[in-house]
Amino acid sequence: MKYQPLLILLLSSFIYGAIDPTRFKNYLLFNRLPQCSLRDQALLPLSFYIPAGYYDNIPPDQRVSPDQKMTDPIAVPACGGMIVQPDKLNEYTFQTEKNLASSGLNIYDGSVWALGLALLGEYTETDKYLSSILTAGSTCQFDIKADAPCKGVMYLNQCNDTNGDGGCGFCYGDSGDQTLKRPQAWFFRMITDMWARDEPDARCPERGLNWNWNDYKPVLGENAWATLISPLQVAYIKYGGISSIPPTSPELSFALNFITSLQKMVIPKIGAVYYAPHNTYSSDGSADFAVSTENNVSLLGGLKMLLKILTTLNIYPSEQATITSLIQSIMSYLKSAYRSDLGYFSQGGSYYSSNQTWIWAKEPFFAVDCQTWTIAVLGPKIIDGWFGTGATLKIWEKTKQISGYKYDTNTKTVYGIGYTDNRKDQVFSGEWTLGAMNALKVAASYYSGNIVNQLNEETDRMRNAIEKELTVQENINGNDCSGVLYANKRYYIPFGWWANNVISTASTSWAIFLDKGYNPLNLGGSYVNN
Repeated sequence: MKYQPLLILLLSSFIYGAIDPTRFKNYLLFNRLPQCSLRDQALLPLSFYIPAGYYDNIPPDQRVSPDQKMTDPIAVPACGGMIVQPDKLNEYTFQTEKNLASSGLNIYDGSVWALGLALLGEYTETDKYLSSILTAGSTCQFDIKADAPCKGVMYLNQCNDTNGDGGCGFCYGDSGDQTLKRPQAWFFRMITDMWARDEPDARCPERGLNWNWNDYKPVLGENAWATLISPLQVAYIKYGGISSIPPTSPELSFALNFITSLQKMVIPKIGAVYYAPHNTYSSDGSADFAVSTENNVSLLGGLKMLLKILTTLNIYPSEQATITSLIQSIMSYLKSAYRSDLGYFSQGGSYYSSNQTWIWAKEPFFAVDCQTWTIAVLGPKIIDGWFGTGATLKIWEKTKQISGYKYDTNTKTVYGIGYTDNRKDQVFSGEWTLGAMNALKVAASYYSGNIVNQLNEETDRMRNAIEKELTVQENINGNDCSGVLYANKRYYIPFGWWANNVISTASTSWAIFLDKGYNPLNLGGSYVNN
């Protein structure tokens, strides 16, 4: 894969702040699925731009990670119950990754896409996305809401999904009515327009079955961005501040609908909100019990935004009380998630409602975004108040030591960040490095003196590295499009997905945020956390 060099931009990149974020607009506008002939809706943006032949050129030993690889044959209901051998199961895993990446949108990526376009003044596109896709709860061929009625939690033996087709529904929380009606139900994290691809299912190609879309996971973090952070930030920009947001605005109504689900999904014993409803499929069954720190941090950021709007406008007092309670619960969880012996926040754990048992994730299992997004949402004042003066800076130092890209042990400087432990196998992440830069800008707004200079120098160094190593140009549907790669190489992220060296909607949108000086995790974009 060859990219056109951005020579002029590379030369100017060494003057931080001189980079023009509008150059990324074409990528956000033109990297989209073709218009579906069955509807008159917004064009669906894509999470990645996958050049022709990209997946064909991935070597066999990089197609399925060791923890994904199947070693035993299994019966596959979609293939009529036939026994499928491991080699075909593994081929199907790779086929699934390719098709999800090529024709899918993760709704988190859709959220940062919408905010990036709003910052560039493209409100028409963001309005279409909110109204024609998210509010409608559908794309061309899909309902994208997890509103199938709960018929019992499978792991508690209350329901048996014998056909493997989701017949037990989605069960929100551990008590009461666990079904959510359509407006309050969560979105699936991955959406698309197309039910099937015109290629045989790799598990049983002899049966003539096409590969069908298979990712139906309603996940907290993606929903927090899609229903709270992005629409509320877009509303702030579009209407010109909190006081100008209409109480009946679609963005505000959209966010308020989400609160009902959170009351069901919060776990009182630990204060956090579940990662996903019960009966959400995962290969190891962990989705039924999982709690994610990063997901709860995203939710906290969105709840703080919503509460600030409601209190400023002096509306919905009962919802204000509910949101305040949720914020306090999540704050309590985050405080407990800090591992003082390791110097960082745990990535989460598992809660077993049957015996009310909570188990933290096995350490060490370092997640970069659990550090950087937590710094951005909580802010150094709270973190240092909880764990001691300079605790925020120590978390950043630990993050660099474990996940730094080109970490220099003498100067303790980095040129970027990976995803997790980066000491043996170096990978350079566009999105996660930009998220780290956002956290450093939040920290710099709090500290003073030489510390601020050091943080700013670190930010500039990483931004220049992204410009030189990850910023590329592609021709997409006849349009010259600049974008930022997801990573500098193909790399398996142990949280369950592959990074690829292709242009990423998330990385590119985060570059817009940084270059516009906008903190997406604080309403109005300020780096001063309040």
